[in-house]
Amino acid sequence: MAKKTKSRIINVRLLSMAMTGYFYTFTRARTSLPMSMIKYDPISTIPPRSVSSL
Repeated sequence: MAKKTKSRIINVRLLSMAMTGYFYTFTRARTSLPMSMIKYDPISTIPPRSVSSL
């Protein structure tokens, strides 16, 4: 039996850096670069730290 082809789009879960358990989910293309984003965390009282993506 032949192997199943990989999907072109994958689901991504962005976790909160404040470790509150809050997360965002979205889809992105498999071939695009890994992501790093700063989004609002409604649970945290700590302001977000700046994050640079490589």
